[in-house]
Amino acid sequence: MVWNFYPGVEKSAPILQGAGERMESKRMPVHAVKLGKVQANVWRNETKHGARFNVTVCRLYEENGVWKRSDSFGRDELLTAARAFQTAYDWIWTQCKSAEDGMGDEAV
Repeated sequence: MVWNFYPGVEKSAPILQGAGERMESKRMPVHAVKLGKVQANVWRNETKHGARFNVTVCRLYEENGVWKRSDSFGRDELLTAARAFQTAYDWIWTQCKSAEDGMGDEAV
């Protein structure tokens, strides 16, 4: 399992509290990776060629008691963001391998 390679990665990383209230009619990510204040969300898109995945990464911060998101990263968050991308990448490939064994690079 991929998670064994990434100690400290939360398997079921929570999405920001209150985000579900705003996103009731919107789709939710199929997977989330949370490393400290950095969160990567994996989105699944069904196409005529099969499932495709996209990843968004944000930095969580608290301002006046309210949690917010930013797509900007400082020096100290860059490697954490890279690790979140890598973990999301590994998760996507495990999904692709289990869905259709032997898919090429063009499938993701």
